[in-house]
Amino acid sequence: MLGIPYSKKCYVIVETPQNPYNTEDPVSVRETLQSWDVDGAFLSYNQGFGERDRFYEYYSALEDYIENLGFIVNTFGRYFSDYTTTACTTGEDISGWINPYLIYKNGINFDSQYKNMLDNLIEYLNRYPLGEGMVLFDHVRYPQGNSYCPNCSVQTWQNRIYNITQATSIVKSYISNNANISTQSFGGVLHPQRNPTNNTCCQAWNVGQAYDDTKGITRYLGFVAVMLYTILREDYIQWMFNLAKNGDSYSGYSTTGTNKELLILLSTYPTTYNYYDDLQIVINDALNYFEGVVFWEYQSLKNNFGGIERY
Repeated sequence: MLGIPYSKKCYVIVETPQNPYNTEDPVSVRETLQSWDVDGAFLSYNQGFGERDRFYEYYSALEDYIENLGFIVNTFGRYFSDYTTTACTTGEDISGWINPYLIYKNGINFDSQYKNMLDNLIEYLNRYPLGEGMVLFDHVRYPQGNSYCPNCSVQTWQNRIYNITQATSIVKSYISNNANISTQSFGGVLHPQRNPTNNTCCQAWNVGQAYDDTKGITRYLGFVAVMLYTILREDYIQWMFNLAKNGDSYSGYSTTGTNKELLILLSTYPTTYNYYDDLQIVINDALNYFEGVVFWEYQSLKNNFGGIERY
């Protein structure tokens, strides 16, 4: 089992079976999460909380038993294929993802299905007393694939992060104005930053550009889950933390860092972090800096590691 001290927060993402991750039955998930004594869980949705993905079945099983039950929301997800966009004119793309510029310019009403998706989320959030529901936006990432240096200009990525920031503000405001949720309960998954070993890389993607409480995405969030895809060198986790906390600058664009709560999001699939043989070593390293961990995802965590042990 993976050990997590009680002094640090511990959350688990639960995928619904349609995704598909072969998640076991809802009651078993509930009982297991309780036995792990987690601080909370994020239940994923696919197409706007449709019954087809058994969302309500899992929500109902967890609702009254798991404290801090939140939702991981694929803000610019693949489910609106008419609005996909290339990220860079040179060929790198984010296949199947909504262009955040549409939301920035037109608001959530650019498509009635998108608004309905958010309205369904709001209905669930309003079941909670103020401050108990959580939303984790999963939206800021590299193009699909393993590229750490998107093949496009600095200005292109600066514009894209700006559009994502503005769209995040609009979506967050709509939810806040209609649901019982505080700013502190909004989080964002920010995917890996630029390659720290190559200063000629397209540093404007930075995701460091997102870590700024006055002009970046973190302005609209209460916490951040920093996704760790891989470990490039021994001090990479510390480097990620410092970029988020202390800011960065490149090509005239500087950031101040964030004072928001910083969690690390770790995959529980085998061989994800080949730099280390043992995921527990990665966790121990990360918790020297971050305030807690989010595990993706429940079934692989249980199958591959036996779960979580608090101490």
